[in-house]
Amino acid sequence: IRESRPFPSMMLWAQITMSDTLLITITHLNDYAYGVGEISGQRYLVPGVLPGENVRIQPRENHGNPIYADLVEVVHSASQRVVPPCDWFGRCG
Repeated sequence: IRESRPFPSMMLWAQITMSDTLLITITHLNDYAYGVGEISGQRYLVPGVLPGENVRIQPRENHGNPIYADLVEVVHSASQRVVPPCDWFGRCG
């Protein structure tokens, strides 16, 4: 009988709690405009970020691989980031 072991991504998630914040580099955007970053083979999807940014995130929903996360802070912004012209950006549709 073989010993069953969790997949590496599940082992990583077991070490991370919802209250943890992580520092991650966004490598690209996916088809839904979520920023994609990776830590130890585990992908994280983060809204509101740009490729090349270093951001602090908080895991929100674990779907195995990827994990959805909320943006906590942009530590180093991309050169493409601009100040939105509207004060209501992000709060209205």
